[in-house]
Amino acid sequence: MPIALPASAVTPAKPAVVRTERGFEIAVFQHGDAYFAIANRCPHQGAPLAQGVCDGEVVICPYHHFKYDLRTGRCRFPRHLKVATFPVVRTGAELAIDASAAPNPSAPNPD
Repeated sequence: MPIALPASAVTPAKPAVVRTERGFEIAVFQHGDAYFAIANRCPHQGAPLAQGVCDGEVVICPYHHFKYDLRTGRCRFPRHLKVATFPVVRTGAELAIDASAAPNPSAPNPD
């Protein structure tokens, strides 16, 4: 089931954070008429990406300034880092975030 969020809760200057039923945080950003949803945790040292600065379709991590593409989740440098992305659909005044692929943060790490 998608996560519903009022579109008014997200502005270009203020992303929103939503949680899945299992407690995984997703940051939702707006750039122009487009909305993007990514994991709210930088894989480098866990910084909350929703607290970062948005520069177009890139969010800059607040801890070490790593830049993540909001469309792909790929870090510009170092390229091996990536955050999960989630589809966002706007219908009227509502956003629906498909978080079905969100991991379970309490599950044991398979590595």
